[in-house]
Amino acid sequence: MKMNQEILDCYKLSKCIENKPVVVFEKHNMALPIWGYFAHKLNKQLNLITFDTHTDTQPPFAGYSANHPISNVKSLVNNPKIRFGDKFSFSTLYKMSKEYLCNAEHIETGIELNHLQSFKAIYRSNEVDEFDFVQEAYAQYFHFDDINWEVLYQTSAPIALDFDLDYFYSLKDMGISFEKKIAPLIKKASVITIALERNFFYETAEAKFTLEIALERLEQIIEKSLKNK
Repeated sequence: MKMNQEILDCYKLSKCIENKPVVVFEKHNMALPIWGYFAHKLNKQLNLITFDTHTDTQPPFAGYSANHPISNVKSLVNNPKIRFGDKFSFSTLYKMSKEYLCNAEHIETGIELNHLQSFKAIYRSNEVDEFDFVQEAYAQYFHFDDINWEVLYQTSAPIALDFDLDYFYSLKDMGISFEKKIAPLIKKASVITIALERNFFYETAEAKFTLEIALERLEQIIEKSLKNK
């Protein structure tokens, strides 16, 4: 896959850890091109498990559609180059995600474009209402205080394991207990995506808990999980 300098800059913090692709970016909507790429590469829709302060399951192109005719939205959604299939183009989906997608629309857009088959969203915010939840068979939600890990472990492959770093409020959230629970999902995932979302991160992060510390710790957990086979 060829990438221009803009795309390389977007994902410049990405790496392979023990041969596992770990893709890092700033805005969460930029996870969608990566999910599309891996669905295309594996020739199979992904099942998403995402950890985020927010549910991030707003309708596809909701922000864009508020100011543009519905025909424009339909034209976007029906473009075969951004949909799962043999005409898929990573660069086209990247451009669409950057220009037309808001940062809470990537999951439902992934479902709409058939890159995702299902999702399980683990969220922390208590400031949610009925509009933050999708009432469909492919969608499951778990609050931070009531995670059913066994259900997460039963997710079928291929899995995209996704983190928004604003899910972690302090280093305590990334302790041994979390490390042990998340390890099976790290091992099972086909790709791991990490959104920095620094503005949201610092809204909830405790003092002295920085984005750099959170990213470093998560990468340590990933590496340790993959080495302990």
